[in-house]
Amino acid sequence: MITALLYGIGEKKVHNLHIAFKNLEDKGKLSYHNALQMIIAGMPIYDILSKHLKASLKDVSERIKSGSITYSDFKAALQMASMPGEFLYIIN
Repeated sequence: MITALLYGIGEKKVHNLHIAFKNLEDKGKLSYHNALQMIIAGMPIYDILSKHLKASLKDVSERIKSGSITYSDFKAALQMASMPGEFLYIIN
């Protein structure tokens, strides 16, 4: 899928992110549990989605709880966040 260059977060957190990403890909939508796993691992998922979806943090939270954020939405948000000057640096 996507390999992230993550500096200083530790092997366990990278493993947890991998599991969360895989679960998201398998289910096709972002669950609250997956989002929580990403937050615990240090990924600012609400901020990333808020910026990509042009939505408030509250709206993002509601959309996650309702299951309306798809894998495609998530992947596009990560790709945007990986652009220079953004939240993450992603290597395809």
